[in-house]
Amino acid sequence: MDQLTDIYVNEAGPFGYLGKRKSLVKSSESIYENVLIHSLEPNKTAALSGAEVVNKSSCRAAAVGLLCLLVLTGLITVVCLFTKGSSEWKMEMVLLQTSYNNLTQERDQLKTSYNNLTQELNKLHTVIENMTKTINDLQRKLQVQSVQRVGAAMVKALSPANGSLQRQMDIGSEMKTVQK
Repeated sequence: MDQLTDIYVNEAGPFGYLGKRKSLVKSSESIYENVLIHSLEPNKTAALSGAEVVNKSSCRAAAVGLLCLLVLTGLITVVCLFTKGSSEWKMEMVLLQTSYNNLTQERDQLKTSYNNLTQELNKLHTVIENMTKTINDLQRKLQVQSVQRVGAAMVKALSPANGSLQRQMDIGSEMKTVQK
């Protein structure tokens, strides 16, 4: 692989530009001849040999491999955290659903209890109304009986006086007939 030839020959460039490109003729050794690296000391340069370039490219490959490994580790960590978070979320959802179901059941029981107590209250109101009517009826009967007793007592008390009044009326009517 001493020479590479005719890599580019009069090809149309972008947008129809016909560029004039010359064929490249280089040897594999001339590629590495002009490569200089800077050392840690200022103004000192050294030419790299072929082994140093291969060593440098293998270091780059190792660095890229390490970066890929770090990215893969990060992705695995994210997936693990996501599935853990997802399972915790699902567990929390199950607990919330159970709590919701329990509260709904308790609410339904309270509604049933409320409805039963409302019915019982309505029955008690009906009983109170009936008792009030009965009490009012009894009070009226009592008043009538009291009036009747008072009236009877007054009649008894007035009976002797009634007889004398009757006699006086009879005498008064006899006088009128005599005077005529």
